[in-house]
Amino acid sequence: HTRLLPHQYLSLTDIHQQTGLPELFDTLIVFQNYPVDPATTNALPDTLTISAVRTQDATHYPFSVVAALKSQALELRLDYAADLFDRDTVEVMAGRLVRVLEAISTHPDQPLSQVDVLSEAERRQLLVEWNDTAVDYPTDQAVHTLFEAQAVRTPDAVAVTAGECELTYRELNEQANRLARRLTRLGAEPECRVAILQERSVGLVVSSLAVLKAGGVYVPIDPNQPAARSEFIMRDTGAMALLTDRELQDIGFTIDVPVISAGDGDGDGDGDADGIDAGAGAAGGPGVAVDAQQLVYVMYTSGSTGTPKGVANTHRNVVHLAADRYWRSGRHARVLMHSPYAFDASTFEIWTPLLTGGRIVVAPPGRLDAADLAEAIAAQDVTGLFVSAGLFRVLAEEHPACFLGVREIWAGGDVVSPAAVRRVLEACPGTIVANEYGPTETTVFSAVNPLREPGQVPDTVVPIGRPLWNTQLYVLNDALQPVAPGVSGELYIAGDGLARGYLGRPGLTAERFIACPFGAPGERMYRTGDLVRWTREGQLEFVGRADDQVKIRG
Repeated sequence: HTRLLPHQYLSLTDIHQQTGLPELFDTLIVFQNYPVDPATTNALPDTLTISAVRTQDATHYPFSVVAALKSQALELRLDYAADLFDRDTVEVMAGRLVRVLEAISTHPDQPLSQVDVLSEAERRQLLVEWNDTAVDYPTDQAVHTLFEAQAVRTPDAVAVTAGECELTYRELNEQANRLARRLTRLGAEPECRVAILQERSVGLVVSSLAVLKAGGVYVPIDPNQPAARSEFIMRDTGAMALLTDRELQDIGFTIDVPVISAGDGDGDGDGDADGIDAGAGAAGGPGVAVDAQQLVYVMYTSGSTGTPKGVANTHRNVVHLAADRYWRSGRHARVLMHSPYAFDASTFEIWTPLLTGGRIVVAPPGRLDAADLAEAIAAQDVTGLFVSAGLFRVLAEEHPACFLGVREIWAGGDVVSPAAVRRVLEACPGTIVANEYGPTETTVFSAVNPLREPGQVPDTVVPIGRPLWNTQLYVLNDALQPVAPGVSGELYIAGDGLARGYLGRPGLTAERFIACPFGAPGERMYRTGDLVRWTREGQLEFVGRADDQVKIRG
């Protein structure tokens, strides 16, 4: 509806600026093939020579490429809007364009998917330098073995507390030993599955440790989930028993395996307030040999993209996460345990403090709203915690002062709000907010971006950061080739956090855990289905999903 004078024209950008309508496109490619002298065209050699690439900062479009034949050369001109691109970025893009043209003119028969736009320096940066995360840790130790060593070093330090109830490392070790011996008498053997249905409590920590000491694999059952899901998990894992703090009539779903009361201990005591017998004498554990490659737990995905899958993680996976020296800085001396037990964040909340000499602070049982959680954080002098992105936003808006004593917050599971991060950093000087990323299949965390000052927080997207220790992150195209920084691709994760796979699902395991073309022979990487991109600084930004999955509150 814009009236034009004769011979007057408007570019799409002009229309966008005058009307406020969105631009139809933002990248323009023009091949100027007029006028063309047939004699000159016929004289062109089989291989064109790219003599130069020059850039300028005046264009009607955000970005345009103009190509023209000049005698026996192909001249390229890149025009860009200076308020959207800087010259360094455009020159890097120009170099990639040159490499593509050189590749297709030198090897015209190769598939386009094999044309590499990256220079050797860029490729090394993406695959090697930004993934140089090697850190030593005890690769041959089981989770409970490392806990027992910690109990020897600090027997009288408090290991877990819930309100007025607390256990030292010695007491926790002894109570877990008693329950572990009970499990072995009932037939527990290496890698047998034991389902655990308990409220958040000191007793839940005891039960988790006891199953590992008996050589078993714990299977968390969420007390609030539908009965059909609980029954499915029991059948799918082939659980040999259910360990619970509930009366049989209160379990809520059909069960056809032995039910073990978490309050039985050795069967010779009445049990304390947390359901674990505290009256029996101290004794050693059952002495079951456990290899670091054995399973430690099976945790089920939501099933939002099909049948729920049991992710099978090993002792080595958990030790890799929880025993690292990062957690020994003092910022995680008192870790809040509040996540649902069947959610993989509970791995961090239980084993990170226990393997590093810290303390688990157990939040009250049952469902917690934001106010309840804020009170638990402040009242228990919590120094470190994980909180989901949605809950973090609510806490930041309604109770930012609850984080005043917290030294480090790991937030993730969904896109973290920049405004929420900035609000907490402003209200709580000295607190670190770490935006984290990681699927259950890679043992809780795979990438992290610690933010210490409000000025570090971007206005739009908070990057999910860089790879965790002993972790490699690859952003690849459909041909499993790395894409350039700034270009979206699917995220693949390799390293020591990779689970064994999906329990009883070899086909699906082979589909999602594939051979890693960038590692040593036999190494695997996990296909996440998430789209990300590298920034020029080596940070990852989350873009979306590669499929049609829609996430609501994570």
